[in-house]
Amino acid sequence: MRNKDSCSSQNIGSDSIVIPHEAGVNSYLSELAVGLKGRGYGVRFCPQMPDISNGETLWVHWPEQLTNYRIPTDKELSEIEKWLKAAYKSSVVIWTIHNLYRHGSPDNKGFNTLYELVAEYSHIHVHHGRSSIGKVKKRYPNAKPIITKIINHGGYWNLIGPLRQKEARLKLNLKIKTGDRVVLVFGSIRTSEEYLLVSQVARLKGIKLVIAGRLPYIRLRHRAAIFFNKLFYKNSILIVSGMIDEKDIDKFLKACDVVFIPRVDGLNSGNVFLGFTFSRVVVGPDVGNIGEILRKTNNFVYNPSRKSTIKDAFNLRNFQSIISQGAANYKWLDSNCRWEDYAISVVDAINSVKSNGVESIK
Repeated sequence: MRNKDSCSSQNIGSDSIVIPHEAGVNSYLSELAVGLKGRGYGVRFCPQMPDISNGETLWVHWPEQLTNYRIPTDKELSEIEKWLKAAYKSSVVIWTIHNLYRHGSPDNKGFNTLYELVAEYSHIHVHHGRSSIGKVKKRYPNAKPIITKIINHGGYWNLIGPLRQKEARLKLNLKIKTGDRVVLVFGSIRTSEEYLLVSQVARLKGIKLVIAGRLPYIRLRHRAAIFFNKLFYKNSILIVSGMIDEKDIDKFLKACDVVFIPRVDGLNSGNVFLGFTFSRVVVGPDVGNIGEILRKTNNFVYNPSRKSTIKDAFNLRNFQSIISQGAANYKWLDSNCRWEDYAISVVDAINSVKSNGVESIK
């Protein structure tokens, strides 16, 4: 299970941070590595459980990466606990809480134990909003981080390309009626409940819906329902199924007016910040840090347990100033979500832990 020779070093400086993840496949981590370089920290990306040298910082983002996304066995959990405990005693350990539990597996014992171990053996917890702090404390009561930081998710400036909206729509062969708004659902749709949320948007007048991303768990009846909607609403839905290449993200975001996030629960969504990066209005669920950020920035939220609120969120009167709201989103992002600031805040926390001495597990 240990991977000693498969690490990829990027921007190595005077200090080093080890991130259990493949290199070059996640824009969030790639941009964070650039920000850390500016603070004198290099990054080693290592799949699963890398060796941690004294002085290195271990930074876990998605605990399931430690088992290559497989449900861990009891033996693997024992090995992971031993590895984390050793890192905790000799280094600084950070956990950025992207998710409260493994996507789609809230009740899986193996994944829950894995998350619990990472929560408990971390000196620093990084949250992307205040809303997630209480949720983590409730789910992992034995976790006692020395430092808890609230740091905004960064923007995706590296994904902005040269296309204009008209060009992007032509590339997607979108036929838009005057006054219609293009709504983008980007990324994976994971559950039946999320498909139902999307279908509510498909029924709204004046909407051209674009669904782009992986549909890994789509059932026949949901596929039939979506394509029935497509037929019934006369080409009001465009579906591009599968992994979207990073170079094509610009095309989809430029083509849309609004980004819709179909989530029933959860803490965070990178699509909030993706939409803001492209000066787009974002509509999302009023849950976790997603709702916190959208309300703070005057975007639009719905209650996922009351589907009628989706229609309210998409009231076209809300979008009369759609361009100015999109511009305000970008301005807020530019002022509050720089990767350099993220790196500075984390490095300050690392130095604070080091200056007080890395605490051993009692």
